[in-house]
Amino acid sequence: MEKLDLQTFRNLKQEVVNKIEIIMKFVELYEIQKSDENYEYDDISKYEFDAINRYKEIIKTLLQYDLSDIDFEEWRGFFLWSSKEIPLDFSKTKANLDFSIIFYIQDDKTLPNLKSCKIKNFDFYRYKYTRNMFDEDFVKENIEKFLSADIPQEVTERFYNCETTLTDIKTYTELAN
Repeated sequence: MEKLDLQTFRNLKQEVVNKIEIIMKFVELYEIQKSDENYEYDDISKYEFDAINRYKEIIKTLLQYDLSDIDFEEWRGFFLWSSKEIPLDFSKTKANLDFSIIFYIQDDKTLPNLKSCKIKNFDFYRYKYTRNMFDEDFVKENIEKFLSADIPQEVTERFYNCETTLTDIKTYTELAN
């Protein structure tokens, strides 16, 4: 995989940063739409759709490169949005991602693939996650944040999606910890 040069990354990042306000307006409207069945997307302007489409193009571009030469700090202020429409599959990029300096949003069910990446400051209490999102080395470094492999898949999915039941906790006391 070809490496992305720093200047190209900076140009793409600046373009994303310039569109954050437009994208955030869409996110706000998206949240309204999720809570109001009568809300229609027709209310979103072409300008907002263009910004979102360009954002998708930029993400697709980044995901095609080896990003290992892009330092953690270069991502400061970058906007990452994980959704069904914009899947974030960084598994081939070797990106250096520090979640304390990246603006990150994920929808209810779509999780990024961060295998091969060097990860700093992933907020396990704020974001939904699964063991499958990360490299085994990352999992080992943060083993206390992950359930053992002995727990059934359906229970782990409920746990990582913050939908654990009392029956789950009674049956698998590890969940309470």
